[in-house]
Amino acid sequence: MVGSEDGAARGRWLVAGMVAIAALAGCARSTPPLSRRDSAPVEATAPTETVAARPTFPPPGDSDEERDAATLRDEAFDTSEELVRLAPDAAAAWSILAAVHRRYGDAAGAARLWEHALEVDPSHAVAHRRLGEAADEAGDMDEAERRFRLALAADPSALEVAGQLADTFIRRNDLDARSEEHTSELQS
Repeated sequence: MVGSEDGAARGRWLVAGMVAIAALAGCARSTPPLSRRDSAPVEATAPTETVAARPTFPPPGDSDEERDAATLRDEAFDTSEELVRLAPDAAAAWSILAAVHRRYGDAAGAARLWEHALEVDPSHAVAHRRLGEAADEAGDMDEAERRFRLALAADPSALEVAGQLADTFIRRNDLDARSEEHTSELQS
């Protein structure tokens, strides 16, 4: 029970943070943002661009906990989609929407959204980092290294990314060493 309460609290903080960002973006507009019930989910904000569609989820169960989790999930999508609608030229907005997709299991959609963030701003460090993490999870150390290097070039103060890059080198070295051991065993 404690773990689910912690998850719900983190979900509420995520939604609250996105609402604050969306509110700030709304303050910069000359017209007030639409209320949530008046706005439709973002389809294609930028002309000729395809945006990852919101994943389809099964309906929540009968428990209050499941309904609360579904409500928080929907609020996270609504808020991040509204943020993209308000600031389609902000790579950070696309990156936030990508993070929501990733959080709710849509890794492919998240990757497309981070790639779009990089179309908006090729030096967006967060998108490079997240794509590096995805490549790392998929076992593509070359791509992970490339993305982590791009993230560091964009933000040299990102010490955590430097650590991820170093970890990629260490694991690659370990794999190379194991491969050499295995090759020598086969040759003997």
